[in-house]
Amino acid sequence: MLNPWISILLVLSALIGLMIGLRVYGAKRKPHPEILRKMLHVGMGLIVLSFPWVFAETWPVWVLAGVSVILLAVTKIPSPLQHKLGGVLDGVDRSSLGDIYFPISVALLFHFSDRQPVLYCIPILLLALADAVAALIGVFYGHRHYQATGGIKSAEGSIAFFVVAFLSTHIPLLLFTNIGRAESLLLGLTIGLLVMIIEAVSWNGLDNLMVPLGAFLFLTGYMSMDKVTLATLLVATFAWVVLVFALRCRSTLNDSALVGAALSGYLIWTLGGWLWSIPPLLAYLSYTILWPRKEQLIGRPHDTKAVAAFCVPGILCLSIARSYDRWELLFPYTVFYAIQLSFIGIAYFREMHLKTANPKLIALCVIKGWIVQFVPFALIKGLSITTLIYTGFAFGPIVIATLMFNYAIPQPENYSIDRFPWMLQTAIGSIASALCLIPLYCWR
Repeated sequence: MLNPWISILLVLSALIGLMIGLRVYGAKRKPHPEILRKMLHVGMGLIVLSFPWVFAETWPVWVLAGVSVILLAVTKIPSPLQHKLGGVLDGVDRSSLGDIYFPISVALLFHFSDRQPVLYCIPILLLALADAVAALIGVFYGHRHYQATGGIKSAEGSIAFFVVAFLSTHIPLLLFTNIGRAESLLLGLTIGLLVMIIEAVSWNGLDNLMVPLGAFLFLTGYMSMDKVTLATLLVATFAWVVLVFALRCRSTLNDSALVGAALSGYLIWTLGGWLWSIPPLLAYLSYTILWPRKEQLIGRPHDTKAVAAFCVPGILCLSIARSYDRWELLFPYTVFYAIQLSFIGIAYFREMHLKTANPKLIALCVIKGWIVQFVPFALIKGLSITTLIYTGFAFGPIVIATLMFNYAIPQPENYSIDRFPWMLQTAIGSIASALCLIPLYCWR
């Protein structure tokens, strides 16, 4: 291999040359701005695809990533460099940090893949090819649109993403690994579907970060599985998507958020099994029954941020339980979803009745959330003294969290779904459910 500094200079020269070349091409031929942008992404992807054979260490890739981030950031602000290199990235009329995430993803993949070409190259192919094909198909052939967080996406673009992602996964696994034909086919289908879902729920260019890293995690987790297990995973993935969309008419989530809910349910099922899937599933099935929202069922105003506030803390709790074999964390996990149901009740009175919940309504929210989650919890765990103590203790954190939430969110005259404090909802629910660690570890 060449001296790493020489390799760094060669790669930077190739990247700058690519941008200048596309700038000249754009000025002469004036193609659609999305074509120019995706040509850059494909070109960058093909260049960085060579890294396992160019660099023997990780630090040169991090240096390249840092320089590339600075270079790309400079092209977004008025400067002589923007005059020479701009017009390729800024031709599309939308705000995105995807170009900044691109080199960060490359460095992270190179670091974690430990120079294993298959683990590195498949996510890079997804980043370079699947995203580009999906964008171009969506722009020129997309007719069936759905509302995503931060914009509109098309079903045709998502299908194109799946097809390219499947081929970019299946063919390298089949040709360059010892994985069997059936296993590589199932891996391609499963990972293709999962990263398509990730792309559908990403916003502000986050797909350039989440798609390759997600593909890497799925590859490392699934490559050692047999075909029966992989077939089960594939069926489960389809099942979660079908279940969530079958209940579309009973949900206030927009299409992108529904896809995010399906992905969250799948992740929870794969990490914790059906037992850990019950609390979020109960919350999803019951929230519009507990708090009727006929007007919102028509508009479906809640986006991916609502799903993230609802599911991410639970997934983190489950990940901790799995990593450290602390399955007793199912108790605070269930409390978190009971709290979220109670929060939905508080928000219901703000949104639908334009009033702040009084003590009677707060009690109603708390009781509904507690009953929906803890009657099944008590039945599943068994009606022992310990289970009854836990079930009774859960009532306190739900009350505390609901009181805080009712006080903290905007009053009816200032209330807006577009400006709803989702992070605050997540923080209050997470902190209150953490109180349930007291009976778990102090009353043993």
